[in-house]
Amino acid sequence: MITLLMLKVNVYNDEGYIKAKTYEMKFEYEKAKDEYLKLSKKYKGKNLAIIYKELADLYFFYYYPDSISLAYDYISKAYKLDKSNDEILYRLALYSEANESFQLASKYYENLVVKFQKSEFFNDALDGVERIFPKNYKEEIVAKYDNQFITSMELEKEIENQPPFTRAKYENYEGKKELLNMMIENRLVYKEALKRGLHRNPEFKEKFYENIKDDFARVYYTKYISDKIKVDSLEVKDYYEKNKQNYRIWGFVNLKIMKWEDSLNVPKDSIFDAQSKILTFYENSPDSNLYKQFSQKDTMKLFIDKIKDTLYAIKIIKIQKPDYVKFEEVYSSIESNLKFEKE
Repeated sequence: MITLLMLKVNVYNDEGYIKAKTYEMKFEYEKAKDEYLKLSKKYKGKNLAIIYKELADLYFFYYYPDSISLAYDYISKAYKLDKSNDEILYRLALYSEANESFQLASKYYENLVVKFQKSEFFNDALDGVERIFPKNYKEEIVAKYDNQFITSMELEKEIENQPPFTRAKYENYEGKKELLNMMIENRLVYKEALKRGLHRNPEFKEKFYENIKDDFARVYYTKYISDKIKVDSLEVKDYYEKNKQNYRIWGFVNLKIMKWEDSLNVPKDSIFDAQSKILTFYENSPDSNLYKQFSQKDTMKLFIDKIKDTLYAIKIIKIQKPDYVKFEEVYSSIESNLKFEKE
């Protein structure tokens, strides 16, 4: 009898709630909203908090950015009714961030990390703390645009997010300047797209929903399939050792070369012809190669070498010794591949 009574007061089992969710799946958001509003008059306490959460999600995900303030209002009401719900707390942080209330967002993300360490939103909250941190330290601003700003921490984070093979390009002054311009351009384009209402364009909405479905599928796959397949660390290590050649880093030397007799008249960086000739010589010589020939030299120092009676001035820019990618750096990718093979 007590169990039946509990089921009756659980909003998840209400026909109106199920109907609202069905409307959402059909992309009939106005009908879903009406059902939730009807339900909000029937329930109190934690059940009402769940309804407010659903309304907040509806306004945030399907009417964004036009109704971000409404999403924030509803999730705030939900939190006041149920402060023990980690899902509501995470949304409160997320919607505060979207509403540009960065100090509040930081507070809520931190609360979740401290109070709900076993929550499925724990890692997302950690990401939120890291993401929000630069917003609350405006003295580190490196660029301003259209009443907005970019901090040095945001710039450094953007550099970290670059693929390893392009990251070095953005670590000097000119590279950082280029990346800053790209960040500003992307943000301005996004802002202009919102201003023109492109998010309400049917074609955009269709693609947006397709992306959401793909994200849902990815989350489902990770949570219910991939995470349940176990790969022992010894298996990963064994695979790495057996396939170590796949993770080889080849030795190489970067050279800057010029003919010695031309060095007084021609800038070093412009003598590509001389560089090409000497590289060809070393590559084609049966008893020598670039790495063996130059790996023992000091970097950034000029030295003279004679090839076929011609003197060359050679500067070693970089020396990379032959090596292997560290096991720790490829652990995750190997683990994923082994899980895939076990499916």
